[in-house]
Amino acid sequence: MEAQTLDVTRFGAIGDGKTLNTRALQAAIDSCAKQGGGTVLFPAGTFLTGTLNLRSNITLELSNGAVLLGSDNINDYSTEPRDNRRHLLYAHAASNIAIIGQGTIDGQGKGFWKGDTLDYEPLPERPVHWLRFVSCSRVQLRDVRLINSPSHTCFLDSCSDVTIDNVTLYNDPRVPNTDGFDISDCSHVRISNCLISTGDDGICLKGQGGRVENILVSNCVIESDDAALKLGTGSLGVMQNCIFSNCSIRNTRYGIALFMIEGGTHRNITFQNISIDGGSRHPYDYPIFVDLDRKDSSFALGTMENLSFHDISARTQGKILISGHPDKNITSISLRNITLEARNCAAMTKARKPKGNRNYKYESRIGNADFANAPALIALGYADKIQMENVRVRLMDSTANEKSMISSIGAASFSATGFVVEAQKLAGVSLKKPVITASKSNLFRVNNAELWTNAPALLECSEMLPKAVQARNNELSGAKEIVWKKK
Repeated sequence: MEAQTLDVTRFGAIGDGKTLNTRALQAAIDSCAKQGGGTVLFPAGTFLTGTLNLRSNITLELSNGAVLLGSDNINDYSTEPRDNRRHLLYAHAASNIAIIGQGTIDGQGKGFWKGDTLDYEPLPERPVHWLRFVSCSRVQLRDVRLINSPSHTCFLDSCSDVTIDNVTLYNDPRVPNTDGFDISDCSHVRISNCLISTGDDGICLKGQGGRVENILVSNCVIESDDAALKLGTGSLGVMQNCIFSNCSIRNTRYGIALFMIEGGTHRNITFQNISIDGGSRHPYDYPIFVDLDRKDSSFALGTMENLSFHDISARTQGKILISGHPDKNITSISLRNITLEARNCAAMTKARKPKGNRNYKYESRIGNADFANAPALIALGYADKIQMENVRVRLMDSTANEKSMISSIGAASFSATGFVVEAQKLAGVSLKKPVITASKSNLFRVNNAELWTNAPALLECSEMLPKAVQARNNELSGAKEIVWKKK
């Protein structure tokens, strides 16, 4: 039996951008569902609406020229009793649902903040989350445009078998809490070929106590005023077996960010073939940020292990920062084929480690390690089995002269092979600090390094175990000390 298609105008919907169509659109969805499912078709036109509840076996198809326009009046949104919040599109325990087509869903986000300035101030209530799917399976979003969300754009909670493909998502960059796609306690999620530009996190994995696993993100372009690709800050439960590949990231505070502050586990996470440009929107940026911490004493320290960063190129004004906790190491970190291009580098002397959420009080986090102000382009701390292979730092001006290229504290086992620093053609580039500073490490290897600028030494060590340091086959024509010096 061929699936039916129901045109929303048959149920009285008017696409004039002024008539509130909530009842007519919901009637079309409900009628289609009662008849076994099919397609609810939006022809060209602008259809104003409040909350719509999606059903199983329903496809919303937005034709070219069709706009589903969220009302800018909060009273047009019903309160969902399960979470006591208001949403534009909501589905609970539904299966085989899809939103497709060449049309647009517009949230009129500006209607939910005061004024039109650089300082965002929300109204007392707004739709949160804008599109929300809870305990759903076989969910698809394809080809549509999602714009002007008043809050988190699409929140998937405890869902499985989700495909998001060729979606364009744009929110005002001034507006916080307008995440692109939030994936919470979900499994088997594929996000591909999307263009995402938003005022908060681009794609964010969240743990609320369940499992986030088998997530694949590929071929996306992401512009974010916070983190483009993020795990946490909600980190309860297990996040594992996730791959992010072939993505382009630009104008972002954090290109890749992993926050562990509520216990739980992050393991078997891979980022590969990714380009990152922090841009100039922020005074400094973090192409890669990894932090194992806890926000207060009510949480145990979590576990972070088997994290891979391969084939990544990044332009930065800041640094790569990877930090475990003095009481718990991050284990097994691989950095391979990384090119870090540093220019207009900030001093970062007053920088403090990002909290990941503006509502968390930094002072409440106990026993944390903070290397945000370490004078280095790559700061590492409290980790075991760090493997760096073919990492290249390219100095584009003299603003990194007062920094080391790598600073490592408490790295139980560190190995760098093929580390290259290049700036030989740039006037004024002459490092004032050793290329690598290391302390409190059990085993520290630097082999086949190449230094193509002036520096006091390749390696400066302190508080190391006897025979902990190995440095072999290094090309150090610019170093005043041939291999290393020890405090």
